[in-house]
Amino acid sequence: MVASSPRSNMPGNQVTELPEAVHELPEWQAAMEALLLVAEPDGPSMFARIHAVCRSCGVQTVEGSGG
Repeated sequence: MVASSPRSNMPGNQVTELPEAVHELPEWQAAMEALLLVAEPDGPSMFARIHAVCRSCGVQTVEGSGG
């Protein structure tokens, strides 16, 4: 029995070992798109993060202004 290295148990490695059929599922595609949206520091979630930080610091924010 070969001992697995710590790197083989990392989520990224487990994801790449999944069958391609799993990667093509609509649920998988939606999950990956959502993950990429929140992983990008300048993506749409940036505004939610700014709002959350402002609120946690007691800063008044303008909500619902359409521009």
